[in-house]
Amino acid sequence: MSIPARKSPPPRFKPPMSDEAFVAKQLAECDKLTTMPASDLPVLEAMALAPVSKSVAVVSGESKSVEQARKDSINDLLTSAYVNASKLELTEKEIAALTADFEDGDFYRGAAGNENLIYLSHVSIRNRITKVVGLGKWALIIRRHWTEEFMTLKKEQAVRVYVEAVLMIRGCYVGEAIGDMTYYKSNASQNFGDAFEGAKSAALRRTAKDFGVGLQPWNKDFCESWKQRNPGFNRPAYKK
Repeated sequence: MSIPARKSPPPRFKPPMSDEAFVAKQLAECDKLTTMPASDLPVLEAMALAPVSKSVAVVSGESKSVEQARKDSINDLLTSAYVNASKLELTEKEIAALTADFEDGDFYRGAAGNENLIYLSHVSIRNRITKVVGLGKWALIIRRHWTEEFMTLKKEQAVRVYVEAVLMIRGCYVGEAIGDMTYYKSNASQNFGDAFEGAKSAALRRTAKDFGVGLQPWNKDFCESWKQRNPGFNRPAYKK
């Protein structure tokens, strides 16, 4: 009696992957990537599989993060500005208008947190440059910013915000500086945005100084004469 050959068991049935499982798997693979080929982007976007957690920009056929694209754009812009350093052309009338003294009402007390010092309003500087150079013909480029947490002598938690900025006039580099401002976590009326704006304004005052605009508060004799003309820091009204 012959024994029939033992048949191998049929392969186990593997159900097809559901659409949801397939999407989840593809998203997991995409999230592992920091960049992806530009050629893959249209396909992934059409399938609604592009990872929303990562910003991707396509520049010259290459994929880049939006942050890296921003940095590259700023580097290109500043490279051109540095090449044009000292090449800015201004008329004698423009030079006189830019470097003219500001009115006493343009100054406020409290420079660097010291109530005995005065500073020039950033609004006055911006208005001066815009009026003389032209709207859209100048820019304060933020190269980078960072923060520094510390504890005050009164044991208050504080954050100092730094902004490194470059002043460009008509495409030319004219100055750069680091501005800073501190905010206190216990002060509900302040936040990072306020401190960032304050640091930008401080950087503008310093870069404008290099440009020859608003030099008065950097002159001790002027500051003393200003306080004599305005006893008790009772400054005149600001003139537009």
